[in-house]
Amino acid sequence: MRQVFSPDGAISIMAPTTWVAAVDKFAVTAPNNGPSLGGMSYRIDRRPSLKEFSDAWFDGVNKMGVYKQDGEEHFFENNSGVFREYEGVWPGDTFVTYNVVAYRNVGKIYACVSLVTSKNDYIKNRSFYEKMLSTFKVHQ
Repeated sequence: MRQVFSPDGAISIMAPTTWVAAVDKFAVTAPNNGPSLGGMSYRIDRRPSLKEFSDAWFDGVNKMGVYKQDGEEHFFENNSGVFREYEGVWPGDTFVTYNVVAYRNVGKIYACVSLVTSKNDYIKNRSFYEKMLSTFKVHQ
């Protein structure tokens, strides 16, 4: 495992050394079109609660009509972040993808990261993926 940073250094996550990191954005992909991680960060001066920020994003996902939430919302240790699981077929695709979206914030920096894989892969490797997502950090 190695720590992969976003180009601006605002977020990072521990990812397998075999996964390839993008140079110009926060994205890491497993070999042979395997699972992938992508993320972004925002500076929000008014400092909404993490719940308000994540609910706004989750609401956006629901309104897209592509992904349906699978199961309950989950929280990272010490309520330091939140994640939800979704599944659906992206427009133009013919296969179902599983999307796990996690949110964290530190001060005015709010960030999200999304793991995209198949549901079978996620179920098979759930403990690994949850451990990997738990290493998602926001840096000031």
